[in-house]
Amino acid sequence: MPTGPRVHVWRTEAGSAIAYGWQQNAWYFMHWPGLCTYRFASDDPHITAFPDAGASRALVYDVYRRSVLPMALQALGSEALHASAIQADGRVIAFAAVSHTGKSTVAYGLSRRGYEQWADDGVVLEVGGGRALAVPLPFDVRLRPESSGMFGLDGSRFHQFPSMDAKGGSERKPTTLGAICVLSRSTECSSGSPVTIERLEPAQAFSPVLSHAHEFDPSNLDRRRRMLQTYLELLDVVPVYDVRFRPGVEHFPRVLDALVADVVAQVCRPALSMA
Repeated sequence: MPTGPRVHVWRTEAGSAIAYGWQQNAWYFMHWPGLCTYRFASDDPHITAFPDAGASRALVYDVYRRSVLPMALQALGSEALHASAIQADGRVIAFAAVSHTGKSTVAYGLSRRGYEQWADDGVVLEVGGGRALAVPLPFDVRLRPESSGMFGLDGSRFHQFPSMDAKGGSERKPTTLGAICVLSRSTECSSGSPVTIERLEPAQAFSPVLSHAHEFDPSNLDRRRRMLQTYLELLDVVPVYDVRFRPGVEHFPRVLDALVADVVAQVCRPALSMA
């Protein structure tokens, strides 16, 4: 594996390296030590996997879908958010957050209320012409033990099951992005409610949204410049909500209630026609 300033390292919150990425001529590479190296290029329609000896086939495929595919699309020109998502009234609502916040739990919880789940961990975006589209990707829903128990599942173990997309991934089309919710846990919500939701002005939203953006190569200044411009265009056309909620199983239904009442209702509200 190459070393040097152009090798990007992805780390856990504790600082441990989990993956490496670099570009060599026209090829891009992502390497998970002990598991697999993935290769892709702009003129190759495939991502090729080179598994390490003894690597789990299922894990190689899971990492490809959850991590490599969104990052590859970002490297090749799209943008991607670390987010889950649902679809409501023909528009996608993304829930961006750091790991362990509850973005998968929120999307799955809303899917049980009748909203189609669009993504579990990555939302890829195409922005231009005064609109933003969410690009459909294959995904599985994953719930940690603490979330599983809320839905009547075995709360002593991790749950992973096939995509909630009833139409099948091959039939889904790029869909208008209706809103982005930036989720965070907080113990400072007002005493009357376990959740606060505030719509942000574009200037306020830039930093919170960008903090959840995937970026393959931070040292590529030209690509970073284009990324920043794309996010500025995105925030001109897509509303962003700051969603802070008190952690705890007992608060979760009210968090979903608030999202439906405040965010989903706004996204689904028909535009007023001009007289």
